[in-house]
Amino acid sequence: MGGPNPYYKVLAIREKVKKVLDKESLPVIVEGKRDVEVMEELGVEEIIPLNGRPLYKVAKDVSENFEEVLVLTDFDSEGMKLAKKINSFLGKFDVVPKNSLRGKIKEILVKKGVSQIEDIC
Repeated sequence: MGGPNPYYKVLAIREKVKKVLDKESLPVIVEGKRDVEVMEELGVEEIIPLNGRPLYKVAKDVSENFEEVLVLTDFDSEGMKLAKKINSFLGKFDVVPKNSLRGKIKEILVKKGVSQIEDIC
């Protein structure tokens, strides 16, 4: 007998992440196209993809419309470094990155062995 079906595991993870996202209606910065798709499926209304754009420009653009944002890059080492850099730029434009929400989502994903946002698609 095998373990639980991976599809149901992903559904359970998605539901937990959705609950966290639904508590605060924040714009979400993600890395790329697949991450955008995941956020759309989870009902996020304001999604800001990096898509290789300069982080300074992304932060400046975000600051023109928002005071707070959730940075939801991947939870691997590259994604963590990226989040740190984005947070630094956001701070220069007086935008508050909601790191407590990022931490809650990280806890949900990492507990289940998931480090990339697109993997809950």
